[in-house]
Amino acid sequence: MSTFPSIPFGAGGKVILLATAWLVAAPPAVTAAPVLLTDYTQHKSGEDWAPALARAFQDSASVTVPAGRYPCSHFKLPSGGTLRGSGPGTVFIPLGSRLFDIAGEAGKEIPIAEDIVDFSDSVILTSAGGLRPGDEIMIRGQRNSMLREGTAGTHYNPDWVLGRTRKSSCFFGELTVVATVAGRQITTTSKRLFPDYLKDNRREPEPPGTGFVQRQATTVSPLRLAKNVVLRDLAIEGTAQCSMPVRLSYCKDCLVENITFSTAVESFEKDGDAELSLVYGIYAWNTVIRGFKAQLGPELLAVLDAKEKSFANFSNYNLFKLISSTASGFENCQANGGTHAFNITRSASVAGGGGIPSVDCFVRDCQASNCIWAGVKVQQGCFNTEVTGNTVTASGQGIITCGRNTLIARNRVSTQAPLLSDFYYTHLERGGTFGIGLIEGYACGSVVRDNVVAGFHSGIAVADGYEDKNCFEEGGFLIERNHVSGCLRGFTIYKNPHCASLGNNHLALHLLDNTFLCAEPAVRPDLPAHGAHLPPMTAGVEIRGNRFQGFRQGVAMAAEVDLIQLHDNQFEDCDTGIELAASERTKGAPGGARVQEGGNTFLRTAMPRRFPAAN
Repeated sequence: MSTFPSIPFGAGGKVILLATAWLVAAPPAVTAAPVLLTDYTQHKSGEDWAPALARAFQDSASVTVPAGRYPCSHFKLPSGGTLRGSGPGTVFIPLGSRLFDIAGEAGKEIPIAEDIVDFSDSVILTSAGGLRPGDEIMIRGQRNSMLREGTAGTHYNPDWVLGRTRKSSCFFGELTVVATVAGRQITTTSKRLFPDYLKDNRREPEPPGTGFVQRQATTVSPLRLAKNVVLRDLAIEGTAQCSMPVRLSYCKDCLVENITFSTAVESFEKDGDAELSLVYGIYAWNTVIRGFKAQLGPELLAVLDAKEKSFANFSNYNLFKLISSTASGFENCQANGGTHAFNITRSASVAGGGGIPSVDCFVRDCQASNCIWAGVKVQQGCFNTEVTGNTVTASGQGIITCGRNTLIARNRVSTQAPLLSDFYYTHLERGGTFGIGLIEGYACGSVVRDNVVAGFHSGIAVADGYEDKNCFEEGGFLIERNHVSGCLRGFTIYKNPHCASLGNNHLALHLLDNTFLCAEPAVRPDLPAHGAHLPPMTAGVEIRGNRFQGFRQGVAMAAEVDLIQLHDNQFEDCDTGIELAASERTKGAPGGARVQEGGNTFLRTAMPRRFPAAN
């Protein structure tokens, strides 16, 4: 059972304190009219307004807070409740590690009795467990979406693996609604999104080590969600003790809107680790965070900049974060610092029995700057994410996705970082700073369209991760109509050393109708400027209808590439238009690369083509 049960408005009520969080038990009568928090001053506990809030919600589902300063301990908003400030002049000061909670809970898991037919809406359970039509449920499978061990088709489906990083236990799963109940059989309002929901784990691979969660079967859990909660029109003043001002869990149809957070101090968890998530949402459903502004003071930005320059993996200031959530996201939010300002990810909690993927989440029309890693980061274990209309500036990376089927469109990303920046997240061997990066092997099926990118070492990149299993073995990328300027490499592919054992995997990558304008043709002799950089082991790339201007090589291909198509591109002011390197293995003769080329034009380009001569 949850520590903080979801308590809706209803009959019989009082204010209680549970596990240090003030919450509202259901009152005997609730008026439709809003009440003013300041009318409940007598219910404060010293300077703490949390008990006054709890008492106010006994009388009304809507509490308005006038301008003023309100120290407040951890408070759980009731389902159906609205807490509305009067704008930036309504300032809450957290008195602990958390401030506001919007939280429901998941009930006991019920195992399925028969395998679920892939992509169907019918589920046969060992027991109906009291489920009724209209109930919200979580279906959580026995298959870890982040394992690719064993035999394809039996232990995993290569089209559905959602990542392979560290010891992650993220199981295929989804949120849905019960449509009908007939004995032990239920149907749902949606068909299954993922395959392989099975009644036991006999068809699962052995984990590749210790530390992985193993589940015995697919289960169905009833959900008791916090619904229709609204938190809006106020400010939060950060403290060193508050690392999570707003937490959402097991909630649906909620809105967090027009909040301003400001701080000049670094915040820490109780164990002493630096940490800050302004909005931390897990198992959020159809919930929107809109118009939330993060304003980090110059003193804190200097601290974060020093962490960046230490070359360390500092991933603790993910300011806006959604985990294992569905159809939820951020709109018109702003952050002027952080590790990832906006982060869509999955839970892999061992204590929680493993998470489920984030599905159909979004980051729209947001702004981020001064980020250590990326303005927007979509992690592995995410599916069908939308990243559109955002602006990212002055960060090491602009927009990064590791998630399948990510749409990255109509964004503007730029940086003032030196072209030769080489810290933890921007190693030059991988392509340096990225404007837009599809990384870590499983951002397959992603679309990068109509973006404006400027000032990065690599404008757009497809890059393997650091770990041996984070290699692209499939692709299916569409990169089209982007404008990339001021970059040393307009487009680049990076393959980590472990790809040598995988061969030339066909990426099915289409680079179409983009404009690539060079920063400087030779910043460093060993890093010549390439419009498109295709390293060894690259295969299955179509480059068509692009414009390349000012590069040392417009398209630079290593000898060990294969199945490359180059058609109808325009090369301007390049030293060489298209170059295929000679193979050391074949002593200068063509290395067996299959390259098709035709219909390209070359303007003011000294050498249109350079291919190795056959012996």
